[in-house]
Amino acid sequence: MIRNRFCYKKIKLSYKADKLFKEFLKNVESCNLNPLKVFTLQEIADLIPYKLSNIEKYSTYNYSFMSMFAGQKGRDYFNFVKPSVKRNLTEICNDSARNNKAWQKLFANEGVRINPKYIMDLWNKAYLMIYNPEEYYWHNINDAIEKIKMDGSYLDSWSSGARKNFEEGARVYLIQLGVEEKGIFASGWINEPSYSALHWIETKAEEGLYTNYVDIEFDCIVNPHEGKILSKEILDKHFPSMNWSQRASGVEMKDVDLNELEELWSSFSGKTTEIIRTKVDLLAEEVINPERYIEGSTRQIYVNAYERNKKARNKCIEIYGYNCSVCGVNLEEIYGEIAKEFIHVHHIKPISSINQEYEIDPETDLVPICPNCHAVIHRRNQDISISELKDIIKNK
Repeated sequence: MIRNRFCYKKIKLSYKADKLFKEFLKNVESCNLNPLKVFTLQEIADLIPYKLSNIEKYSTYNYSFMSMFAGQKGRDYFNFVKPSVKRNLTEICNDSARNNKAWQKLFANEGVRINPKYIMDLWNKAYLMIYNPEEYYWHNINDAIEKIKMDGSYLDSWSSGARKNFEEGARVYLIQLGVEEKGIFASGWINEPSYSALHWIETKAEEGLYTNYVDIEFDCIVNPHEGKILSKEILDKHFPSMNWSQRASGVEMKDVDLNELEELWSSFSGKTTEIIRTKVDLLAEEVINPERYIEGSTRQIYVNAYERNKKARNKCIEIYGYNCSVCGVNLEEIYGEIAKEFIHVHHIKPISSINQEYEIDPETDLVPICPNCHAVIHRRNQDISISELKDIIKNK
């Protein structure tokens, strides 16, 4: 079992929500819980109950509890199995007419992980594993990505080369080599230390040859076959002492500031997986632009991330209102005050398919749409059009 020590100094704020997070970490440590596990919000509430919180009002406790998970004041304490949940909690917390018990009714069973940046012991050691698509092609990588989206992790074995000595819980990064696009595209934790099994190369296995493996619990994968990769050029720039062109898996990353690497990877994967994991084109953090509504501008901040403009979203809602453009539902009429002015905004042309900056027209490029219809639109590799989905509902 990993010894649980946390980086309390990284918790810069001192509001009630931040004190609750500190108390949660202390209880994880005192109960000897695995800090890498997926916690439900209810499990976290059970570890820091109201009666032991030193918060006078129950309503204040519930608001502070929600704020601990929300993106208010830049809080990043948890990584969500479903990223949309954090956005929803943030919207609720920012609503002056909010229901402070909303998390209990809507999100109690949603899963989160503690952000690795707050877990001290994990940065003692990390290892680099190699992926060469010329030797082995990861055909079901999208299934693995989908598994992480649904369950928060994906367990698989990986060749560790000649290395046999690994620590359970050590950090692992996968780097793609052997092709033009080189760089890190996945991360995880050692779930099972090294063991021997038949070689992953079929011809060698037929000869009875064995090699070493580790079981990795992946927490993030992006698809390098689609050009989504934390490039070797960026890695070389930040960590010039590290040889990123290794010939075998299992190299310990001794010449790397592991805290800096994790923050770099989080900046990359957090932006990229916002598009990959959810498969729903929701607005991300606001990027302030001048008078025009500019979308799709690709920027290099460790990764090409697609900018979203909140002004365009607001203008779209101003034009069309809060009724779903497909099914006509108004969420406030169904759920009451908690869903007041809550609606998704859908890009008619998927923003991820646009590789240049363009001026967006909120009237023709965007439509308000309820979360259910939005999810259905993105169920296929090729998005269903608004008119197609209307026909599906009409002919059902």
